[in-house]
Amino acid sequence: MLMPMLVTVFVCGFVAIAILGHILLLSALLEESTRGGLRDVAFGPNARLSRAGLRRAMEAATGRPSRRAAFVAAVLFSTGPATLASGAAANAAEIKVLSAVVMQSALDDLARAFERGAGHKVATAYAPAGAIRDRIQGGEAFDLAVLPRPAINQLVSQNRGLRDSAAVLARSAVSVCARAGAPKPDISTVEAVKRSLLAAKSIAYSDPAKGGASGIHFAQVLDRLGIAEEIKPRTRLSGPDSAEYVARGDAELCVTQLMEILRTPGVESVGQLPAELQNTTDFVFSAAIAAAAREQAAAAAFLKYLQTPDAGRVLKQMGMEPGAT
Repeated sequence: MLMPMLVTVFVCGFVAIAILGHILLLSALLEESTRGGLRDVAFGPNARLSRAGLRRAMEAATGRPSRRAAFVAAVLFSTGPATLASGAAANAAEIKVLSAVVMQSALDDLARAFERGAGHKVATAYAPAGAIRDRIQGGEAFDLAVLPRPAINQLVSQNRGLRDSAAVLARSAVSVCARAGAPKPDISTVEAVKRSLLAAKSIAYSDPAKGGASGIHFAQVLDRLGIAEEIKPRTRLSGPDSAEYVARGDAELCVTQLMEILRTPGVESVGQLPAELQNTTDFVFSAAIAAAAREQAAAAAFLKYLQTPDAGRVLKQMGMEPGAT
């Protein structure tokens, strides 16, 4: 009678120790994502923990598929997420992102989704693209930069702290907005745009001197149309909030990127400028990791997430075309 009981206790104890050992092993491996990359395996492309993901991580850790990995993954998934989460939280990274302000509405949503799944924190500073470029050139520390492609290329060519492996996230277009419910001017052709701008009582756009990409581009459009001097008295130069000028009634129209229009209550998009007046290179937004990033692995994981289909759907909802080249 005693012998069977001892055998049972021994077997149960052995199994418990084995499971605990695997839990501790996998937890440690997931925490060491800076070297092993198993966190991405376990959490998957959508940054969600799953039993299948845990099994893949276990098999990657041991180097072979096994029933034991499947069993331990099941135990971990049913009883261990809190254990893994607590371990990951102790090693969570804070990713410092410097981004053009026009990306704010999309990046804020995407950062929250990434934080929920990956356990890292994303701290993002927003400013006009030119200002972010200048801060990087001035030596400010960061982990990831999100900027129009020309600014990224300039920083890379100048060897100003960026890796040369930038990833394209999305493309945007310069659009016109009016106050919600107000008559919408005709901007269907280049000549129609010229007539509508000349007829407008006031027009807001971001101050080119402050580095706003859409403002720099629109100033070039006015020069091309030959109406820059005629429009100047009715111009309302702004920061990154030109659509808010229209919402408050301080300007009749604004010219900015569609993302800003969609996130500003009280205004409506009139439409995009005609293709002949668009800039198909400067409004491609790219992201690059800092060469001296303190949290390189976490920044790489966030950058990878920004290129997933889930992130693409968010970018599209915010008025951008994801993954454009």
